[in-house]
Amino acid sequence: MNFVKLFIKVAIGIIGLALIFIIVLYSGESYKTITKKTGNQTIKIEIIKFFGKKISECAINSNGFYNGPSKSWHIFTGELKSEGNYNNGYWQGRWKDYDRNGKLIMLRDFNMGVPIKVFLPAGETFKELSKDEWPKYLDFKQNRPKRVHE
Repeated sequence: MNFVKLFIKVAIGIIGLALIFIIVLYSGESYKTITKKTGNQTIKIEIIKFFGKKISECAINSNGFYNGPSKSWHIFTGELKSEGNYNNGYWQGRWKDYDRNGKLIMLRDFNMGVPIKVFLPAGETFKELSKDEWPKYLDFKQNRPKRVHE
């Protein structure tokens, strides 16, 4: 009987901790849209923060899709994580990926969300991989465009 009571108390404790963890994570992320002037052009930018630390920034178009330059940063180190461009919500052109220390570790080329080239470090330069050499997680197509979080 004592085992059942102990099991129930532990289960309730675990469920309670999980709920607190989910609430903290959910409330930790915030989204903000700002307007920025560059020359005679006005650009809307969405900024995503996690507990006050900027983790992402991307230009958006009038339809609410990511459109233009985008950057994201590693949550714990603050170093640049990735940078590239969107076209109406789809990854487009050259994207650069960095490790937690800010070292460039991969280049990827996209055409409207479809990866078409992958480059990995090879000494001082980068080597293009054939499609059968791509890491498994890169064998995909972006199914839908990314929108702002408002």
